[in-house]
Amino acid sequence: MAKKAPSQAPLRQPERMAIVTRSLKQGGWFHTATDWEHYAFWMVEVLDGFTGLTNQAGAVHFTDRPDFRPMTKFERRGINSGHGVWDLIYIKD
Repeated sequence: MAKKAPSQAPLRQPERMAIVTRSLKQGGWFHTATDWEHYAFWMVEVLDGFTGLTNQAGAVHFTDRPDFRPMTKFERRGINSGHGVWDLIYIKD
């Protein structure tokens, strides 16, 4: 069975991110991760262009997996199969 497309994750849609950004205090952060390469690059494009958030790793860059995010068995299995995982952390301006 094929994995469903990440359009199932509406939180990263610009309209929803406006709500997230309003809810964050200045200096607060938003973290997201995906194992879909195409979706990862779409997310960084949308979020880097979003007013009020700054990419912690710098524009068009991904963050290394932070220590606070546990490695799941699915992630470990994917990495062992040669798949990537992309993390993004944005700080509210």
